[in-house]
Amino acid sequence: MALIASGVFSHTGQMYYLFALIAGTLGGMAGDIFWYSTGRFNKKYALKILKSHRREVALARIQVYRYGAYIVFIQRFIYGARLVVPLLIGASRYNFRRFVVINFFSSFLWALLYLTIAYFLGDSIIAFFHYLKSHFYWVLLFLGILSLLAILYLKRYSKKN
Repeated sequence: MALIASGVFSHTGQMYYLFALIAGTLGGMAGDIFWYSTGRFNKKYALKILKSHRREVALARIQVYRYGAYIVFIQRFIYGARLVVPLLIGASRYNFRRFVVINFFSSFLWALLYLTIAYFLGDSIIAFFHYLKSHFYWVLLFLGILSLLAILYLKRYSKKN
C-alpha cells in the first residue's frame, strides 16, 4: 500500500519517484532480511511459528535446496509467502550474501513494478478515492458485509475445533 501511495504521490509531484523507488527497495529488503535472520539464528522459534504447517515446511525445505535462488527471487511476488519463505530460507542456512544479492534484485523489481503502475494510474486512483469519498455508504456496506462474512467463517471454523 505504501508503494502504491508513493506512486500516486510521485504522479502528483509531491514525492520524488527515485526516492520512492529506493525506499521501497530497501524497505522490502529489510523485512525479508529480518525474517531470514529470525530463521537463521532462532531456528526453534521459526519452526514453532510454522508448527501447524509441518508438511508444507518439509516440502518447502526440499524446494529451497533444489531451487534456492529462484525461490528467493520469486517469493516476493507470491501472496502469503513473504514471511514464510525467508524464515525457511534462513532456517535452512542458505548463504546470506547470496540471499541479500538476489533479494535486492527481487525487491527492486517489485518496487519498480508497483510504483510504476501506481504512477501511471495515478489519476484513476485519485478519481476512485474521490468517488469513494462522495459515496461513503458503499464503503460502509462493503465493510459490513466483509465483517459479517468474517464472523460467519470464524464461527464455523471454531465449531470444528
